[in-house]
Amino acid sequence: MRLPLRHLKWPLLFAIAGVLMANSCEPDKDPPTPGGVDINGTWRWRSTVYVANVSATSSVPCSIIHVGDTVSRNISIAQSVSNKVYLAGFGTGVSDTLSGTLQDPQGNDGSKAELPIEGSYKDHGGTRLEESNSVVSIYSDDSLSGLEMWSWTGTGGPCVGTSRIEATRIP
Repeated sequence: MRLPLRHLKWPLLFAIAGVLMANSCEPDKDPPTPGGVDINGTWRWRSTVYVANVSATSSVPCSIIHVGDTVSRNISIAQSVSNKVYLAGFGTGVSDTLSGTLQDPQGNDGSKAELPIEGSYKDHGGTRLEESNSVVSIYSDDSLSGLEMWSWTGTGGPCVGTSRIEATRIP
């Protein structure tokens, strides 16, 4: 026995409304920020080299960048509502920036979020490239630390290395 369409109209409308509500997008709602962190602002960024060789497979030290070299600089961090992060102040050029996207922490080190970073900037008369496996851990809205995996090209190079990062927000 077939039911007339008028008997199915309201149950069908409620079913469609329920599916639409369950699958609705909220275009006005921003994605959640991992760890609820806000790292916008000016930071004191300190990077200390602890590995610097002529290649990834060599133990021959780099002649330009040395183990123990420390560079401190003020940088600006801009965090978008989509969790994209831009770090500027590593060089004098507009393109001398690093960038990444905030993520939930992958380990159990107590961090609230992680920021894989990559990009390049002028350094020691050459170009330094931050590799994509460089990760900054964010412990609070005022404290960052992590590792930079980098390569450098220029006169006296190439070099590859790892540096320890520590950064604090400048009020």
